[in-house]
Amino acid sequence: VVPASGGKHGGRQGLPPGGAGALAIRLASGLTSRFPATERWRLTSQLRRAAVSVYTNIAEGCGRTTSGEFHSSLSVSTGSAFESMRLLRLSEELGYGEQPSYGNFDRGHQIRKMLHGLMQAIRNKPRR
Repeated sequence: VVPASGGKHGGRQGLPPGGAGALAIRLASGLTSRFPATERWRLTSQLRRAAVSVYTNIAEGCGRTTSGEFHSSLSVSTGSAFESMRLLRLSEELGYGEQPSYGNFDRGHQIRKMLHGLMQAIRNKPRR
């Protein structure tokens, strides 16, 4: 299916599959909702922006016309996923949230593995 945006990498109507980006947003939103109000404009905001960046860069890549451009957008998404994970680690070090909630680091690794798999698939795709 060719997305309405004109790109050739997306799902329905140019939107990326939920996958990694949606998982990052759900993870960040759930955890930051328990952060103290004093962190609203600092750590909470930065973590949520980084998570949204994972999703939006995948979406942007889906709208691109070449595999190289798509790969580049996935690379930026991967950087945002690493940023999110570092911010989660920092929030843990600062004592925000309950310890069990940070078992979600496995999900962060899952997000990065999903992005890496997409990048590998693009890199190994035969050229026409």
